[in-house]
Amino acid sequence: MSIRILQVLGGVLLGLVLTALWFAFAGTPGARVPPADVDVVGGLAPEPFDVPLLTGTDASGEAVTTARWRGKVTAVFFGYTSCPDVCPLTLSRVGRYRAELPPEARDRLAVVFVSVDPGRDTPERLAAYTGALPGDVEAMTAEDIRSQVEGWGVRATDSEPFGDGSYLVDHTARVFVLDSEGRVAGTLPPLPTSDQIRGLLDTMLDR
Repeated sequence: MSIRILQVLGGVLLGLVLTALWFAFAGTPGARVPPADVDVVGGLAPEPFDVPLLTGTDASGEAVTTARWRGKVTAVFFGYTSCPDVCPLTLSRVGRYRAELPPEARDRLAVVFVSVDPGRDTPERLAAYTGALPGDVEAMTAEDIRSQVEGWGVRATDSEPFGDGSYLVDHTARVFVLDSEGRVAGTLPPLPTSDQIRGLLDTMLDR
């Protein structure tokens, strides 16, 4: 067998090994959905309900509370920038919906990413992350964000660290949709489809 053939086979085997390792640690998008969110189908809540204000720092390093988005319909997603699958996919889909709205409707909708990993997600990192997403997604976090979000029924737990010190965060992955008064009026499931996003947000925006 020629050296060239051995090199090609070696490259293929290495690729297969690396792919297997990626799925072992990161998993497929469906596999990373937290158990508490697997059965979430989303939709309008029977009645809007209040949740506590969140207080922290935005991606510019400025103080912020979720009161900033009162007066708008606001899609709030809790996650972290090192998330390998559910977070970027969910935020991209909701952000794309906003980006494709006519200007008047776009101005009435905010998409907010709340990081539950404040140790790694600095304002600079949040700015770089949201800057790569469609729809002008905004972001915030706080040192005590995990205790704050308990009032929303949100949880976040670190995995055991890997050999390089990195870790995953098991977190609530549904999208909370707030009305203009800051009340939860509905939810979207993790990894919502375009039809699910459009169905709920079009209703909230009276489109």
